[in-house]
Amino acid sequence: MEAMALIDYVGESNDDEISFNQGDIIKILDKESDRYWYVAELNGQRGFVLRTHIHILRHPWYKGKISRLQASAMLAKPGNPIGAFLIRCSETEAEEFSLSVKYGKNIIQHFKVLRNVQYGLYYLWTQKFKSLNELIAHYQLKSLEKNKSIFLRPMKGDFNPSKSYVSIMQTIRRFKAREKDELEVKKPGELISVFYRRDKSYVNAYFGGKRGFLPLKYLRPAIFKE
Repeated sequence: MEAMALIDYVGESNDDEISFNQGDIIKILDKESDRYWYVAELNGQRGFVLRTHIHILRHPWYKGKISRLQASAMLAKPGNPIGAFLIRCSETEAEEFSLSVKYGKNIIQHFKVLRNVQYGLYYLWTQKFKSLNELIAHYQLKSLEKNKSIFLRPMKGDFNPSKSYVSIMQTIRRFKAREKDELEVKKPGELISVFYRRDKSYVNAYFGGKRGFLPLKYLRPAIFKE
C-alpha cells in the first residue's frame, strides 16, 4: 500500500523512524499491529512512521487480515468479473502480502507476493516493481498468465473514479506530454491504471511501464463485462 507524506519530517535514528519530505510516496508494510505507528519503507529504508504524518491513499482492494477462505468467498460472489482481485495480509508471514484472483466461476487462485527486502521491490514472477501499487497497476494492463487472459479487475462495488486508488480508466483522445512528469498517450482507447487524484484536474497513473500525471478530462472509466 502507499501513503503520501503530509509534512517534512526528520526521524529519530535511535527509534528507527523514517525521514521524509512532504509529498513523498511511502510504502506501508504493516498498519495493523500498532494504533499510532505504521511499519513503512522509503527508498530502501525500513522503519516507522507516525500515522498522523501521512495520508493513506485509498485502497479498496486491500482487505487486511482475512483468511484465504474468506478471500475466496468474497471473490466468488456473483457480479465479480474474471480477474477480480484483492490483497490481504499473509496468514503465515508478518509484513507480507498475498494476492487472490478470480480465474473463473468458483475458481480462485492465490499468490504469494514476493519481496526483495534489500531494494524494496515486489514481484510475482521475474519482473519487479517499486511498490505493491505498481505491481497491481502492471497486471491490470498485462495478463498474469502467458496462455490465458487474466487481467486484474476491481471487485464489484470497488470502482469509483472520484476516489483515490488504483483503478482502470480509458483514454478518450491522445495526449502529448508537456512536462517531464506527465505521461504521453498516442491514441484513444488505451487502458490506464490510475493511482490517485492529485487535484480536480490531474491523476497519477501508470502506462507503458512508466508512472506520471495525466489530465482527468482525457480519461473515462473503463467498463468490463462479468
